[in-house]
Amino acid sequence: MSDIDDDIFSVVQSNDVTGLIRLLDKGIVDVNVNNNFEDTPLHVACMKEGNSAIVELLITRGANVESKNKFKETPLHVACCKVGNSAIVDLLITRGANIEKQGRRRIHSSSRSL
Repeated sequence: MSDIDDDIFSVVQSNDVTGLIRLLDKGIVDVNVNNNFEDTPLHVACMKEGNSAIVELLITRGANVESKNKFKETPLHVACCKVGNSAIVDLLITRGANIEKQGRRRIHSSSRSL
């Protein structure tokens, strides 16, 4: 992963919308880049409550709502596992995230881990 790739994860983790816009406008970062866990910036954004603006921006700029990390989790699965992320869950579903996984709804399978 390059320093530029590190930068996108850093601005997403800090919920820095302006910084993310600056990076994306330069056209030198990939919104679907993976970190060591194969998380994309969208996965990372879905891990924190209150990142709806970041999630929306990433999706608008081409982030794949169905990307899977090394644990085979999509951003929707990650968001469902975090308390207080209902706005992000709703946003992902509205923007096309598949709520079915192996015949069960992801929301149901994530609630079983609580």
